[in-house]
Amino acid sequence: MNRTLKNMTLASCLALAQGCTALGKSNSFTVTADLPPEFTYEATATYVPAKGETCTVPGGKDTQIGYNSGREKYERDSKILLRRTVSGCPLVLQSIDFYIYGWYGKSWRDFGRDSALIVVRDKLVEVKKGTFNAAGESEFAGQCQWLFRTAGKTRVLRKLLDCKRMDETG
Repeated sequence: MNRTLKNMTLASCLALAQGCTALGKSNSFTVTADLPPEFTYEATATYVPAKGETCTVPGGKDTQIGYNSGREKYERDSKILLRRTVSGCPLVLQSIDFYIYGWYGKSWRDFGRDSALIVVRDKLVEVKKGTFNAAGESEFAGQCQWLFRTAGKTRVLRKLLDCKRMDETG
């Protein structure tokens, strides 16, 4: 595990949103996380009424779907719905919140985390559009590193996870 901590500055340790199908009229896409050992992610998809709809969901109940809640039931792939209906109200995906966790011990508190967000828009300017390969997949990469600091009266060592998006040049 020590070797893993020393080598946490990994190129492409985070490759989320692989497999977003651009062909046909799919109602879902698959998020695939290519993470090193002892790393996991949690995601929460948030839905809002579709454009032009005047309906509401009572109390906002069931407008979010969570993926990978907890370390024991971790799945590398998550199938995200683009549209769903709750209480008769047609909803569309608005955003996906991610927490990336790096685990450095066996205790429930031996982790660091960082967050990311994917926002879904009706229209996107050309310069911001991604590309899809022949299989209908799109991918982006990131790099995570451990930061260390001391805290409190006893100067306890704290480990913080810091993740950044990377482009082709690093």
